[in-house]
Amino acid sequence: MKLHIETLGSGPENLVLLHGWSMHGEVCHALGERLAQRFRVHIPDLPGHGRSRGEPMPDLCRLATALAGLFPTPIHLCGWSLGAQIAMRWALDCPNQIYRLAVIAATPRFPAAADWQAGSAIGDLEAFAAALHSDYRGTLERFIALQAMGAPEPRRVLADFRRRLAHAQMPDPEALDAGLRILAQTDLRPEVGGLGQPTLILHGERDAVVPEAAGEWLARALPRARLLVIPDAGHAPFVSHEGECAEALLAHFND
Repeated sequence: MKLHIETLGSGPENLVLLHGWSMHGEVCHALGERLAQRFRVHIPDLPGHGRSRGEPMPDLCRLATALAGLFPTPIHLCGWSLGAQIAMRWALDCPNQIYRLAVIAATPRFPAAADWQAGSAIGDLEAFAAALHSDYRGTLERFIALQAMGAPEPRRVLADFRRRLAHAQMPDPEALDAGLRILAQTDLRPEVGGLGQPTLILHGERDAVVPEAAGEWLARALPRARLLVIPDAGHAPFVSHEGECAEALLAHFND
């Protein structure tokens, strides 16, 4: 797998940042610049996203394996939303490769179920996929708008998102479909107790995509986890509360 990877900084330890569904690495660039004060930060565009064109998005296990092969040395790892699910899968499958783990707006299972009340507020992912095919750009715009909901200045956060995403092509429709399948089918609840890495869970208090209850569940299930809820933040606290998130991540990865 050949992915576009942006690298920032020249610190002695490597840190990988994974973006979320329908986004690309540029959305994490400002956070990466802050972390690059102490780390060598790598920000890949996931397959079919950003500048990683022509690469099909595999299923979750194969994607985690492919990413692990791109970074053979031990690393710190941080993922946001879909990127958080990928990060947890990667850390489960390659535990000796990951020093410390951080997840932002993370959930072990995206859709709600009878035994999972902390499901996503997006609701029916099949309906979301159908809307994507009937109104590709409109559906992506509505999803981007969800990132800003709950933030104290939603218009500013939304404008920031659009600015960050403006310089890359829209994601491949096939990659978006594959990402939705990952979100619809993944259930890490039976496995996450095996995540032995020290883990920081960052969650926005007003997340309109992944309920805070999902982060609380993870904090109880992981053996070495700490939950930090960012007040007045939505689904992307690293955008609306960039400094606070960067400070927490630097402290976690330097501990």
